[in-house]
Formats: sequence, structure tokens, C-alpha cells
Amino acid sequence: MNKKRILYAGLFGALTALIVLLAGCPNSLAKTNPSGGGTVKPHSGQGQNPDNSGQPAPFIPKYVPVTEVVLHDVNDELIEEDTTLPVKLGEQFQLKPVIKPENATNKEVKYTYEENLVSVTETGLVTAIGKGTATVNIWVDGKKRTSIRFQIKDDSTFVFSQPKIESDHQASSTVLSVAKKTQYSTYNCTVRYAYGNGNWVETTSVSAENIDTITVKLKENKSAFERRAYLVFKTNTAKPTLIREIPIIQKVCPAPVLRTEWVHGITPPSDSELEHGGHSVNPKYGVWKETQTTMWFNAKKSQDNTDDQMCWAMSTADLLHWWMKQNEENLKRVIQQKGISPDTDDYKLYLGEYNRNLSERKSGVANVFRKRFKNSVHGTALNSAAGWYLLGMTAGGELTPQYSAEPAPGIVQGIFSDLNDLIVPRYVHNKEEFENTIKDAFDKHNALAVQFILGNNAGLHVVTVWGVEFDADDNITALWVSDSNDANSHLTKFGVHYPDGRPHKINYAVANDSGKTLITDVITMKNAKEQFKTWLDAHP
Repeated sequence: MNKKRILYAGLFGALTALIVLLAGCPNSLAKTNPSGGGTVKPHSGQGQNPDNSGQPAPFIPKYVPVTEVVLHDVNDELIEEDTTLPVKLGEQFQLKPVIKPENATNKEVKYTYEENLVSVTETGLVTAIGKGTATVNIWVDGKKRTSIRFQIKDDSTFVFSQPKIESDHQASSTVLSVAKKTQYSTYNCTVRYAYGNGNWVETTSVSAENIDTITVKLKENKSAFERRAYLVFKTNTAKPTLIREIPIIQKVCPAPVLRTEWVHGITPPSDSELEHGGHSVNPKYGVWKETQTTMWFNAKKSQDNTDDQMCWAMSTADLLHWWMKQNEENLKRVIQQKGISPDTDDYKLYLGEYNRNLSERKSGVANVFRKRFKNSVHGTALNSAAGWYLLGMTAGGELTPQYSAEPAPGIVQGIFSDLNDLIVPRYVHNKEEFENTIKDAFDKHNALAVQFILGNNAGLHVVTVWGVEFDADDNITALWVSDSNDANSHLTKFGVHYPDGRPHKINYAVANDSGKTLITDVITMKNAKEQFKTWLDAHP
């Protein structure tokens, strides 16, 4: 066989087959976009290439719109439209949109939220990150189809690393850890001081995921008392509720620095004038004996017990003697205006005769009370007694004379019309009120008395305060008083402490006194010197 013929025949057959194949192929597959931007789809209508006549148009799928979108939970349970789900802060919730019909063309889902209280992933996982009501909208095929609300509350489950914080009196720093249910859980932490205001606790907090580290710094306790405060944790809600209180206890300073301040007009004693300890086993006990140069007053009761119910009168007399001394020049002007002679009894009423040479009945003012009220019991109505003596207040008053028809002295009647300008009693509910009342009196150059309940509820007693002891933190630690029950003419010091947040007396003259005597009232005698002088200047 001629090999060349066979080769040509083979080539001819192959060429023929190639021509047939090309003839059956649409010419659109062979054309490309001259710009290189992708395949150009054929146009339809006039101007069609005659080579394409009779060829089928390209296939375009029919658009199927979304007709309904509903939400299911992870268990494929239907969630009704406009449902509000309660969730806790940090909790997650999976949304499962169900799109109808199943053959809808565009099933792309987008999530939006109106409040910045949640985060939502592309897969519909919702995380609660803030408290309040959050709305999540579900968009499909370019339209908002449905929505769901979440009511987000905090989970107030917290675990504290220690139940309390204790320290000695030195400055210190302690770390308290608070484990939260989630990193988004919040609370409010404040410091509450056991006895009023304070500034000896400082806190700083650092958060890392669901652990808060609170550093508690305590300033040095220089006071004579143990200090207490509380870290108060409450829910961060419109109506906060208590989560926990962590006590902070700082021990007493073993050697506190103390100072004593004296009532205005009282010359402080020299060291040699003060006796400490004395007959008492308590070294804190102190005595300051009365002399011709001491400036305080002590109208103590008589030894014959004819005035043993009149502590109110004795303490009032002390305060009135002090007041007359402060207003001596003003009273002399009144005496002069009224033409009162020095050799009359009225003259003694105005200047308050006080004889330090006598062992008892040395107070002319106390003697007036003894004469006109006998041994009457009026509790500790120092304001009524002062009102009777200074302003002549008797009608309906607590101290209307019962045993004498003699009129009330009323030595400044018409000059002062309001008793509160002269004397003010105050019931003190706590340490803060007690201390603030006394400090205010000292700041304004006034005098003081205090009332307390005798042991076993044996009645009330009142003493006159002439000195106040403070520690370095301005806590009141002791009072120097004249006590009309004392047979000796001297001042004594008794301690003050605050076992339940209220002031109590500690009797230093008694061994191991329990300190259960409650101080109930502070009576302030105002000097009123300027007000008195102003009136006199206006009425020469």
C-alpha cells in the first residue's frame, strides 16, 4: 500500500472532522469583551449578527421573592413576633431565621440592633453586653422582616475572696478579689464608715475578664479607738439591692497623742494643778481642784441632802455664772440703766455671787433655785431653768414656781425674746451628732453640759463640761466635768467611747467600769455677748 496515500487520507479525514465540529459550535463562545472586564452577554432585538440567527437565548433563572421570615430558637421552637426574652448580662442566645419559600432567590440575612446593649455575629449569635432593653432586627432580601427584644439583667452572683479585712493601726494595703458571673456583670461599691464620716479608706479597682481586683488602702490609725468601716456592694440597678458588706477593722493606736481644749474663758491648768490616777486604779483618771484662781464653777449639792434632786439647778447655775462672767460689762450697763444699787439683792441676781472660799452653797444662783423650788425634781430641764432666771419665763413653763410666790428674776427680759438665743438642748442620736454639737460650741465660744442615764435606769443626771479631750483624729475621748453629786469641789475626767455608735461614759474612778452609761443630751449655753451688746447700743 502507498504509505503517502494513507497519510494524506488520514490528514484529510481529520481535517474534515475538525471542520464539521467547528460548524456546529455557537460563535458566541468565541467572542470576548475587548476591555477584559468579563464575558459580554449577547444582546437581543435588531442588529443581531446574522451568523447567530436561529441560536437559543442564554438561560436566566426566574426571581423568587422572600414572602415570610420567622425566628426559631436552637431547639427549633417558634419565637412569636415582638417577643421580649429575659436574659442575663453576658448570656448568649442563638437566632435561627427560617425563610420562606425555601427556593427564595436571595436568602442573605443581616442583623441590626438599635441599642448598644448586644453584639450579634453573622451567624445570629446574640451576646448581652449591657443592661436594659435591646431590639435586634432581622433583614432578609433587603427588607426588615421581623424583630426580637431582649430584657437584659445583671447576674448579681459574686464571690468574694475574703469575708473581712483586718489590720493593725499602721497604714496598710489589702487586695480583695471579686469573681463575677460574667465579665459584663457590674455593681456599685462604696465605703460606709461605722460612726459618721471618715476618710481613712481608699479603694482602687482593676478588672480582667470576670475578676475584679480591689486594692483597699488604710491610713494610719492615730486615734484612741478601733476603727470600723464597710465595703458596701449593691446591684447597679434603678433600685439597688445589697449584695454584700465586707467589714474593715483597724486596731486602736497603742499610744495615741491626746490634747485637751477648755471652754472659752477658762484658763488652762498647769501640769502641777492636774492629778492623774489619784485614788483610782485607772491611770486615765484625772482631778483638777478648785482654787481662788480657777475660772470654772461648781455649784455642788449640799451635804444635808436638802437639794439632792436638783442636779438640774446646780448645772444651770454653773452655766449662768459662766454666762454672767462673759457678759459682765453688758450686765453692768443694764444695772446702770435700771439704777440698781450694789447693796441690794437684785444686784446679786445680775452679777451672780460666787464665793470660792465656801465649801458648799457657794453659788448665789444655785441658792435662788434652792429657795424658790425647794428640792423639786425637774429632770434636767436646764433650758427651762435658764429661761426662768434670764427671761422670767414661768407661764406654762416646766419650772413654774411651786413653793414661792416670788417672781422670776428675768434679768434680761425684754432684751432677749427667744430662749434659743441663750440656751439649746439637743438629744444626740449618735457619735457624729455628739461630737459635732460639742465642737460647734467650742468654735463659737459657748459653754456645755451633758446629760446621761444612770446605771440600771436609775434616772437622769446632768453635769457641766469644762474641758474636752481629743485624739489625733479629733475623736472625743474624755470630758472634764463638775458634778454636783461629788462631795469635793473639783473637776474630774471621765472617758467617752462609742460601743454602738452612740456616746457612753466610762467612769475612770471605778475599776473596770463597763462603760454602759449612755450620754443622751448635750446642752449648749451661748455666750450671746455681741447680740447683747448690739441691743444695748440700740437702747442707751
